[in-house]
Amino acid sequence: MWEEIARILPDAVASDPERLPRFIAASIDAERLRKVSTGISRLLAVGELTLRDARNDRIAHHDQGAAAGASAWQVAQGQARFAAAREVEGERAPALHYDLSAAPVVLERVLVTDARAAAETPLGIDSITLSLRTDASWHRVFLDLETAEGVYRSEEPFWLERSTWRNLEWRFVRPEDRTVPVVVLRRDPTARSGVITPGRVRLRLRLERSSPLLVAYAKYSLNYRRALLYIPFWRFVANSTYLVILNILGQVLACSLVAYAFARLRFYGREVLFAVLLATMMLPGQVTMIPVFLIFKALGWYDTLRPLWVGSWFGSAFFIFLLRQFFLTIPQDLEDAAKIDGCSFFG
Repeated sequence: MWEEIARILPDAVASDPERLPRFIAASIDAERLRKVSTGISRLLAVGELTLRDARNDRIAHHDQGAAAGASAWQVAQGQARFAAAREVEGERAPALHYDLSAAPVVLERVLVTDARAAAETPLGIDSITLSLRTDASWHRVFLDLETAEGVYRSEEPFWLERSTWRNLEWRFVRPEDRTVPVVVLRRDPTARSGVITPGRVRLRLRLERSSPLLVAYAKYSLNYRRALLYIPFWRFVANSTYLVILNILGQVLACSLVAYAFARLRFYGREVLFAVLLATMMLPGQVTMIPVFLIFKALGWYDTLRPLWVGSWFGSAFFIFLLRQFFLTIPQDLEDAAKIDGCSFFG
């Protein structure tokens, strides 16, 4: 309560011992008491449900056999009940009182939508967003979706780790923007849908109890897992490994062949060509950057990994120079002895 009053406490009143008690007594009312009690209590409330299509437009829907709104959720399994809707931190929603000691709690809601079936997602639904006031219990929330096309299940849970309103979002494909936590719905080929009427959607929200050991693991690992999901980390690792392998192979193969030719083979213009090769090292990268980019774009390699490794298979002037100088330190007699034993240029 003091933190709530301190936000509106004037400096002049705070420094006056006589006015401060009167100001505190006048500031405590029923609304502020309700707000403070909601903030410190473990309250789970179910808010608005939103369906959106691929263009991020809302999909119109209404509840089958129930009044619209969050109260349309029905307790299908477990020990739970909805309280009357009331104002919870600025949003009107019914609170859910539940007990997970015996079994998980399953909430069910059947929707009739105006969406039509699409090839990419069931009924053209791109995302499902549920506003939920979580209670910091660290229990898990799963979502199952049933349509006439099949059953879709969330591949991982949402954790009730904070005491605040959150927008839980489920999608059928993980979006490129990973700044917002999203859980992907995957089709379960072994499950049979109980929905046979087109345009009908059955949502089953499942609350499962978390053991102390699982909660401890989640608390210490959640931020790490979210950091890895925030960017496509493993894709970056795969790209880096792919580029490193191809660049090393290309440089070793191309530079060793050219350096050996400059060090051992005798041909007309060898020294002139080597001088031209060294001269290319004096060209700064800024001079060739735009022409090289235009060449790669004309080849259709824009926005691909090819420009990052193809050039290494044509050699590098600096590495060719280093290898040539190394080959010159190897006595010619060793190569002549190897040739007598039947060795060729390639081994």
